[in-house]
Order: sequence, then structure tokens, then C-alpha cells
Amino acid sequence: MGFMVALAATEADPDGSVVFMAEDADTGSLSRRVNKTKTLDGGVYLLDQGFVAEDQDFSLTISNPTQAIVAGIQHLVKSYDVVLLMSRDGAFLGAIETLKAGISGGVSLTFLTSEKVSA
Repeated sequence: MGFMVALAATEADPDGSVVFMAEDADTGSLSRRVNKTKTLDGGVYLLDQGFVAEDQDFSLTISNPTQAIVAGIQHLVKSYDVVLLMSRDGAFLGAIETLKAGISGGVSLTFLTSEKVSA
């Protein structure tokens, strides 16, 4: 079952927003920022800097998008280095890294998160 996703420019732009149903999403695995260092006494030292929501990137698939949805996303890719993504996981600032058309008429996009702007 799909879920609603919105992409929007961070500036006023009448063509700068797109709302669509994503069929599939890979939001990456949850992980903490942990480094493990071997110590001279044969042990290890763990430096745990915690969980950061900004490490979560999105890979979204849109089955059978309308031409308006594809054109809207293409406009955002060509015009803006930072866009806003809103989904069931929250609102995020970041960049659309790739937009690919599939053989079956669907498209996929990869969104790289730079900041979570919702709680």
C-alpha cells in the first residue's frame, strides 16, 4: 500500500511543489554514529555519538506517475539544490540526488537528507 509524499521548493515558486503516492520506500536502516577503536591493552574503546535523523536518506518509487508529477519533480531537480520532503516519517530538508525513469513507466528518486525539520 502506498503513502503520500510531498516535495516542495523552499522559496516561493508556483511550480515548486509536487504531491504523489509513493509505492515503495527504502528509508535506510537505523544506525548510531559509533566508532570502535582497538586499545593497546587488548581491549576496545567505543565512541558513541548517538542517533542522528539526518543520516536517513530516502529511495522512493512512484508507479505510473502522471506527466505533471514527473515534470514537477524534474523542475525541482533542475532548479533547486535544497528542497523539502514531507512524508510519514516527518519533514526533511535535502537534495534530490537522482530521478530515474523505469521501463514499466514508473520513476524512482533518491533524496539525501541534510536536516530534519519536524519533531
